[in-house]
Amino acid sequence: MRSGGSLFAVNAVARSLGALFGFTAVTPSRQRYRVNFSAGLDPALRYLNRPEELQVPLGAPKYGQIFWTNGYSPEETAAVLAHFEDGSAAVLRKSWGKGAAYLCGVSFHDVVLRNQVNRDYDAERHYVNAFEPGADVWLLLLRAWYEAVEPAAVRISTIPGGQMSVVLLSHDVDWEYSFTPALSFAKTEASLRTRSTFFLQTKYVSDANSKAFFFGKNLADIRGLFSSGHSIGSHSIIHSRGFNKFELGSGVEEYPVYQPREQDLIPPRAQACSARCGLASNCWMEKFRGSTPTFSGRGTCAFPQRCPKRCSAAATGSIPLLRRMTSCRIFHTLFR
Repeated sequence: MRSGGSLFAVNAVARSLGALFGFTAVTPSRQRYRVNFSAGLDPALRYLNRPEELQVPLGAPKYGQIFWTNGYSPEETAAVLAHFEDGSAAVLRKSWGKGAAYLCGVSFHDVVLRNQVNRDYDAERHYVNAFEPGADVWLLLLRAWYEAVEPAAVRISTIPGGQMSVVLLSHDVDWEYSFTPALSFAKTEASLRTRSTFFLQTKYVSDANSKAFFFGKNLADIRGLFSSGHSIGSHSIIHSRGFNKFELGSGVEEYPVYQPREQDLIPPRAQACSARCGLASNCWMEKFRGSTPTFSGRGTCAFPQRCPKRCSAAATGSIPLLRRMTSCRIFHTLFR
């Protein structure tokens, strides 16, 4: 490092490493819910330039405990790049000649992967339709660190055409009054010469949540969207806040035999994860579009532990109708 090298470590707790990374003590805790970055203090923070990127939620305080973090007591020679709400250091940097050692007190599994697979502790400030970079911040931190310390840094572009960023537009049409606004969104997008994906809930049963709406003018509106070049995907059949209690299902549930109804928010045993993931819904979509949907999204943010397994089976062909499930936050994302 004295010659210009750099070291980045996560959750180092051995006292023998204190001098290397610049800490005198470490305090583990499961009751830290926020990280505050110090803007401009280090090149590794150069991409964090918005308020939402400088104050990052780890989870909601309503949970008495979340995942483990390590808060550090810094040496005088160490720079604190970020701190937890209790004042302990979350990210440290200690200079060594021309190089430096960086230490982070959170696991990237907890602050990135948990968010991506919907196993976080409500680590978001808004439920939907808002800028929430909570998981991206840590990847941007690593990117900036790599670019700053490696003169010949090379990154493989994951965006078509070598563009700097990409926006995926999608809409959930999952309410009886969603169809008319969908046309308005489509008109606006057409004026901007772009298109989006409309995830359509094929709600053909009335229940405690809402009335059935997959018929009549609503279908005509969706056909209009499809004919104008927008993608149409399945958004399951109903919203159920009890989805995480559903049975896994056989994988062969189809309309019209499958009749899911929410009964006072208690899922009946007849409901099945595989059907809610899109099978029965896609039967409707095939009739509606004349082809098998390639996009599908579940209708709620709570899902059974085995739901990813069912969706994975769908994507590999044993359940051929399902290709995608959703992330919880902004848009539906590729599961596999």
